[in-house]
Amino acid sequence: MVALGLSQTGSGLGTLALAPLIQILVDFYGWRGALLLLGGLSLNCAVAAALVRPIYLKSDITADPKKKNPTAEVLCRVVSKPKLWLASFVLVLVYSGLKGYLSFVISFATDVLGSGELEATFLLSIYSLVTMISRIIFGVIGDRKKVSIIWVIVITEFISGLMIGVAWFIKGYALLAVNCSVMSFFSSVSHTFYVPVVAGIVGERDLEWGIGIVGFVSSVVGSGAVPLIGFVVDSSGEVKWAFAISAIFMVIGSLLNLFLFPPKPDETAV
Repeated sequence: MVALGLSQTGSGLGTLALAPLIQILVDFYGWRGALLLLGGLSLNCAVAAALVRPIYLKSDITADPKKKNPTAEVLCRVVSKPKLWLASFVLVLVYSGLKGYLSFVISFATDVLGSGELEATFLLSIYSLVTMISRIIFGVIGDRKKVSIIWVIVITEFISGLMIGVAWFIKGYALLAVNCSVMSFFSSVSHTFYVPVVAGIVGERDLEWGIGIVGFVSSVVGSGAVPLIGFVVDSSGEVKWAFAISAIFMVIGSLLNLFLFPPKPDETAV
C-alpha cells in the first residue's frame, strides 16, 4: 500500500505546480496561448508513456498461467464478476463527488467569497499537496495486517462527503482552504485502497484487467457528472448546489461499499 501511495504522488505534484501556472499563463498569453502551451506539455506525456513497458521474466511467463490464457477467456472471466460492476458504480459516485467539488470550488471562491483568481486556484494546489502526504500516510495504515480496508474506505469517503457538504455554509476563504485540506486528506484513499479491493474480487491473476475495467467504466460514465452538476448550477444560479450534489454522490458511494464488500477479515485485511 505504501508503494501504491508513493507511485501516485507524481500526479499530485503536477497539479500542485500546474494549478497556479495555468492561471499565470492565461493572464500573460490568454486562454488560446495557454491551451497551446499546455498541449505541448501534454505531448511530452505521450512520449513518456511510449517508454513504459511491462517487465516479465521468462520464468514468470512460464509459471504464470494467465500469460497462456487467450484474451477473450480472461476478459469473460473478469466481466462475469457482478461485484466488479458494483465497484465500478461506487467509483462513479465517489469520483463524481470529488470532481464536482474540485470543478466548482474555484468559482465559489471567486464569485461568492470574492477571492482573487490566483488565490482561488491555489485551492487546487492545497488539494494536490495534501493528497500527496495523505496517500503515503494511508499507505502505511493499509499495510497493517489488522486494518480493515473496507472500513477505511467507508469512513474516509463518508468524511469527504460531509466536508463537501459543509462547504455550502462557508463564508470566508480561510475556512474554505481548511475545508479543502480536510476533504483532500480523506478523499485520497479512493485512489489507492480500491486496488486490493478489486484484487479480492477478480484475484491477483486478473488484477490488471479488473483495474482496467473499473477505471474505464468509472471514467467514461463519471464524465457526465460534472456537466450534470453544471446544468443544475446554471439553472439555479447558485454554485453552492454543486457542493450539495457532490456531497450526496460521495456519501451514497461510501455507504454502498458496505453492501458491495462485506467487511470480512479474509477479504479486507491486508
